[in-house]
Amino acid sequence: MNPAEKLYDDLVRQIEADCANKNYSGSLELCQSSGMQGGEKPYGAMGQHFVYDLEFENGDRVEFEFKWYDKSKPFSIQPDIHRFSVSYKPKGGKPRSHSNAYGE
Repeated sequence: MNPAEKLYDDLVRQIEADCANKNYSGSLELCQSSGMQGGEKPYGAMGQHFVYDLEFENGDRVEFEFKWYDKSKPFSIQPDIHRFSVSYKPKGGKPRSHSNAYGE
């Protein structure tokens, strides 16, 4: 397994753990500790948006996105939604992607 595939698989496992624990910090920490570039992006509503990516020497790329936002509307309190997605884009092969979400 090459380093890009390993990072993708590690992120898939971390996303699943974060969804089970209803806590997104593990995925963000893994992105940062793995040397992925990016961080928080401006988000025009109540919530946060994070985007990270890393291109490997062989041209493979791993991209991660996390967003949480408030679904509430006037007179209708709703749980916040937390959405994760990760993709593995090999230079010469079939891309893979994974996503999951939780509400709290």
